This record gives sequence, structure tokens and C-alpha cells, in this order.
Amino acid sequence: ATGDRFRGDMAAAIVLPDNTVLAQWSRSSRPTMISSGETDLPVSVFGAPYGKMQTSKWGMGHSYVDASGKGVRPRSHGCFQCKTYWCIASFCLFFPTCSIASIAIICCVMPGVPGLYDLKTTPNGPSVGLLKLWQQGGDISESSKIKLEIAPGTDAQTRTAAALAALFMIADIFIDPPKGGNHGGGGAPHAAEMDR
Repeated sequence: ATGDRFRGDMAAAIVLPDNTVLAQWSRSSRPTMISSGETDLPVSVFGAPYGKMQTSKWGMGHSYVDASGKGVRPRSHGCFQCKTYWCIASFCLFFPTCSIASIAIICCVMPGVPGLYDLKTTPNGPSVGLLKLWQQGGDISESSKIKLEIAPGTDAQTRTAAALAALFMIADIFIDPPKGGNHGGGGAPHAAEMDR
């Protein structure tokens, strides 16, 4: 939940189906290039302290870090996303098919293609899983979906760290301020609560 998307205050919780609060964290303001804010957010799991969420001083590079300094950070595949390849295919098929194939790809295929993020251990460790994020119109909203695919053999503590890091990044994107007019940024209204 956020009371002011522009200030970037956040209160987030992971709630189990039986309404037990698994984890929660909060902050009063988001750090940006032009304003200071909180970069270390203590996390509690089942009410007990359990490491912290971190961002850079500009509010980027979301990660979860435990007491020993090890953690997990979601890292985008960048230009090597499935959506990028479909966009290239759409462009290549525009003239040969009189735009029919391009429209079909953009309207039918691309909404079902997730964004991909490696869940990498820090500092400079291997990937422990993959985050798949389905967005509607480029924004995260109540209709967005996620799927975490954790590598076999990953220990429970690292699995928890990967889930916390992924959900922290998604919650922060959800409450991003609009980029222009009334659109862009996250999918939240000015003051909002995401219930997924």
C-alpha cells in the first residue's frame, strides 16, 4: 500500500491464504536521483527480524540481504527478453504480410509473454532461479501475474531470500509515480493497495 506514489512511502506484507502475515516491510520515502530516502528496509518474517531489503541511493537495484551480507537480487534479461524477439518478428513481418501478422503478434502473442529476471545471489554469485512477470500495457497492476522458478537443490533460506527480493521489486514498481500525464510508472492509483 502507498499513501503518496510521488513520495514513495510503502507498507508491504506477504499474507498466506489463512491470513497469517509471512513477511512485512515499510518505508516513509523512496530514494531518487534528486531526493534522499530510505535505502535499507528491515524485514520481519513471522514477526521476527529477518534481514533487510536494500536499494541503491537512487532507488534502483532491489535486493534482499541477510545479516551475513549475502542476499538475492532480481536482474533483468535486458534486451534479451522474449518480448524483444517478438517485437523484432512483428517488425520483419509488417510489409510482407501487409501488417496483418504484426497486428496479430502485438495483440495476441505479446500480452502472454512474460518479462524475465534472473534471481542472482549477491555479491556476484550464481543465479538461483527465474522470475517471470506478466504485465498489462507495460504497467504492474492488480491483474499482473508472477511466477518464481527456483533452481532444484536450492536451500530454504535462499528460496525465501529470492521470493522476498522479487516481491520487493514488484511492490516498488507498482507504486512508482506516473511518468507523464496520468499514465506510466506502476499500476497503482495515487493512493493504493495491491491485493494479489
